[in-house]
Amino acid sequence: MLKYIMEKEIKAHLLDFKLYPIVAIMLLMFIVNGIYFSNEYRQHHDYYDRQQENRSQVDYMRIYQLDPNPLSFINAANEKQASVSFVCWIEYFETDQKNGETGNIFLPETVSPDWTFIVTVLFSLLMIVLSYNSISEEIEQKTLLLNCANALSRLELYLGKFLSMLLIAAVILIFSMLCGLTAIVLIRVIPFNPAFIGSITVFSLLSLLYASLFLIIGMGFSSMLKNSTLSLIVSMTAWLFLIILLPEGLDVLVQRTQKSPSAHEIAQMAEAIKFGHMNDIFIFNRENRDHENLDENEKNRLIGQLTDDFIVLGDRHAAKEQKLSDSIVDIYRQRYMERQHLKKLSPAVLFRDIVEKSLYSGNHRFLDSLDQVRRFESLFQDDIFKRYGVRRRDYENATVIINGEIIDIEPEKIDYGYSGLEHSFRQPGLLDSLAAAISGIAIMMMLPIILFVWSFIGFVRCDIR
Repeated sequence: MLKYIMEKEIKAHLLDFKLYPIVAIMLLMFIVNGIYFSNEYRQHHDYYDRQQENRSQVDYMRIYQLDPNPLSFINAANEKQASVSFVCWIEYFETDQKNGETGNIFLPETVSPDWTFIVTVLFSLLMIVLSYNSISEEIEQKTLLLNCANALSRLELYLGKFLSMLLIAAVILIFSMLCGLTAIVLIRVIPFNPAFIGSITVFSLLSLLYASLFLIIGMGFSSMLKNSTLSLIVSMTAWLFLIILLPEGLDVLVQRTQKSPSAHEIAQMAEAIKFGHMNDIFIFNRENRDHENLDENEKNRLIGQLTDDFIVLGDRHAAKEQKLSDSIVDIYRQRYMERQHLKKLSPAVLFRDIVEKSLYSGNHRFLDSLDQVRRFESLFQDDIFKRYGVRRRDYENATVIINGEIIDIEPEKIDYGYSGLEHSFRQPGLLDSLAAAISGIAIMMMLPIILFVWSFIGFVRCDIR
């Protein structure tokens, strides 16, 4: 009987006009995605190549930049805007961005027409349109009463309707994805690797799991309200709340409650450190203007002592810079995690987080790369110190006066060749990435079950007369 119900429902949907605009919109979005991200990948890769060519390999510095992600068309997270470089100094770690307008070292959370966005926003909305009248229309036309009178259990009827719409959604999604991939392959900019098939398969399954939530929401309100127009209004309101209002509202809540410094306060802290260092140099110079009547040995000894003192002064400044740099990274990491934890109450944010982890992309890729470079930085500093016994950079000079002579005091420079440690980014395999997302996947699998029970109970209690 279940097969009969599914066949009947699929035929009914094929004769329904609203199905074909859904197909057309999905096809258009995925083809536009293929063209758009082929161009984005070309620009990002050109910029990356230029940076690699122009990168100066200074002895006391290492610069590492994330290479363009060929799977960015699935989950971009605005990687082109970030173009993050990681800089390791002997005593200092920092991140740099091509886009200097943003003070946040994390990838901007603006809209990008990747597959994740299409599924999260557009496909979920289309699932509401597909299912909002699945029960109410039959109640209005009195056909549901006839079906239930023909020895059909309500569970079979409800499950058949749900599975038929899920099957139609799977066909639309897979066909649209194939059209988008065809555009990518024909343009021949993004290197399409057969290994991508595993990632695309995982994304397809996750997308159908996510889409099922909104099919069930549409069916639930359709059976409870028994009016197609009212069901559409309430279902669309629920979609608007879950996809837009809830994550944005939680984001505002976190921003109001978190106590981490703002970008302006961080800039003031950095300026205070810089001003303090300049003031220290001024005081150092002022206090060393009255050395007179010293013989050559005393003069050389004093210069050596002042040089050591100035190095200590510079090292103290570098330590403050390092502490501020580390605190900025930690502040933004904490801010990002706080926002993500709360915003995961929205299925849209939970879905994007699962995709980022399971496909090793977006913010998850950036955070993992950041951790890799910071671990390397510690090894790099230890190796420099072990080889040369030096933990200092070329700080600004001081000017002292000895016997009426102006003498520049400058610390040791690292002017020797260093061909020691290098870092290469390690990317986990698909199974390791899935393991990192397993908790989110488990939650995503539980949500359709819970919602299905809720909506079916509403259908059982529904008076279909």
